[in-house]
Amino acid sequence: MGRIVASLFQKKDDINNKSKVIFDFNKKKIRRNLKNNKKANAKFIEALVLYFAYRDLTLSKVYFEKDENMDLSGILWDNAELFVVAHEYSHIILGHLSPNQAFSRRFLHTDSMLYEVIMSWNEEFSADELALKIVFAHSQNDRKGVFAGYLGIELLFVCFDIIEKVCNVMSSETHPLANLRIHNLRKCLKNILPEQHETFFDGSEIIEEIGLYLLNTNKETVYDLLHKLLRNSYTSNNSTSVHID
Repeated sequence: MGRIVASLFQKKDDINNKSKVIFDFNKKKIRRNLKNNKKANAKFIEALVLYFAYRDLTLSKVYFEKDENMDLSGILWDNAELFVVAHEYSHIILGHLSPNQAFSRRFLHTDSMLYEVIMSWNEEFSADELALKIVFAHSQNDRKGVFAGYLGIELLFVCFDIIEKVCNVMSSETHPLANLRIHNLRKCLKNILPEQHETFFDGSEIIEEIGLYLLNTNKETVYDLLHKLLRNSYTSNNSTSVHID
């Protein structure tokens, strides 16, 4: 997804620093590219089918191709992964998994010792907020900057949102929906960067727009392919049925 999204941006020359890479966030140009870039749309369909039907994104040839916008795609996925790790460590830092902390757990199978911790939405929100600060602290020491770090977080929640929409996830007792989590993070961003948050939103909201456009434009094709591939396996495994509204 990082490569797909990054492919829709154009590089700009920095007249002051030839060694610096700048990407154009002009929304009109990106929207035009969204409509005309057949490869990005095809790769999006491929990514969803490989993820939901085969559980193996490495089957995609894109993983072995050279990427003109590797700088931007690297920023997106590096910071998305950093946020995920920071979020899990934030649960530990905030004492959510402390031996003294009261929490419930549910065994995944009756004959298994594997279980998942049942946590509250508030704990997820607070872990997200601390993870955002950790990513920003890391980004301040990175030449790419804080804005680049935030772009990766936006991409992560766009991916979560797409997964929830494809699987028709309405709610979860352990985690809020992606759109609620990113909304909470945007509120947090206003407090962290009161003078810059509008600039951040103006630039980063295009990531969400790209994700939703790709899903809405290609949903019928994705649905048809997944329905054919997963009709039997989802029924037999009692998994969530594929459904795209």
